[in-house]
Order: sequence, then C-alpha cells, then structure tokens
Amino acid sequence: FNIVAWGSLAEICNQYLTKGQQVYIEGRLQSRNWEDSEGKRHTSIEVVANEMIMLGERRSQNEQPQESETDDEFPF
Repeated sequence: FNIVAWGSLAEICNQYLTKGQQVYIEGRLQSRNWEDSEGKRHTSIEVVANEMIMLGERRSQNEQPQESETDDEFPF
C-alpha cells in the first residue's frame, strides 16, 4: 500500500523517516482512481495515516539504515 500523510504528521515523517525503517501506521483506507496518458483507468488503495509510531532501535542522524534481504519481513 502507499501511505499518505498530511499536515504536521507529513512534516514529521519527512524529517525523521528513511526508506526501510520500521513504522506502525494507523489510518483509513482510501481508493484513488486516475487515468494515464494512454487513457487507461487505474485504481489504487492508499492508507491515509492519522498516527505514526517509529519502531526499532534509534539511530544517530549519520548512521545509514541497514538493508534487509526482503521488504516483507515482519517482527512476529
């Protein structure tokens, strides 16, 4: 799913989150329809976030995130 955040939550996500970082997101599902340049209609489902909690260990600002073998790992 794509995650959509607005307002101060979007600013916090932009400032503190990096690709591959584990987060807990709570929100509502929303469908979005669009038409591409060839006129083909598409639909996607997004999660509109209203809460975000950073998970895992804290990293210093200079430390790069470690890459995992898959993007589908769950801690349980």
